[in-house]
Amino acid sequence: RESSWNDDLARCNLLLGEIDLFARRRSVAASRIIAAMRVFRQGHQGKDLPDALLAMARIRRVAQASAGEGVGSSLGLRREFAEAESALSFCEESLRLAARSGFLLKKCDALNFRSKIFRESGEPEKALIDAREAHDIARRCEYYWGLHEAIRQLHDTSKALNRIAEAESWHNADRFLTRKMKRQIAQIGR
Repeated sequence: RESSWNDDLARCNLLLGEIDLFARRRSVAASRIIAAMRVFRQGHQGKDLPDALLAMARIRRVAQASAGEGVGSSLGLRREFAEAESALSFCEESLRLAARSGFLLKKCDALNFRSKIFRESGEPEKALIDAREAHDIARRCEYYWGLHEAIRQLHDTSKALNRIAEAESWHNADRFLTRKMKRQIAQIGR
């Protein structure tokens, strides 16, 4: 604290927690992300808190999906958060903070994740609304990763709604975007 390194350490914990989640080390991921969230909340650090909340939403989504297997309790989440604090509640808090602070890319990421949650919970119309908004933000900001994810959410949701032509259109848009980015990356490498 004296050296003001808490925020830096919390950012490291957040990044390592994301890596742990990707590597399926869920309990380690949860403890790192919880520690980062604590620091960001205590320091009223609004810049990184939306990312930490979204990471927590991803962990809760995994825990909720695995609830029948008892995984949620093994993550140590019940000690830290009430059961009511679902993936959706963390995602929505991230979205509110990002929108209020004007962090459009973080808002795009939260909208994409909420779209996924809505689709998986049987609310595809809400999922489409969020995915379309994320798509618009990403296109305006030229945010490749957000655009790629929005297109994927639009494709998957269209498919879930049995809108085959629309799903195919989003699939083609994704292929076009991927080719475009490969060309741009190749030009940078020259």
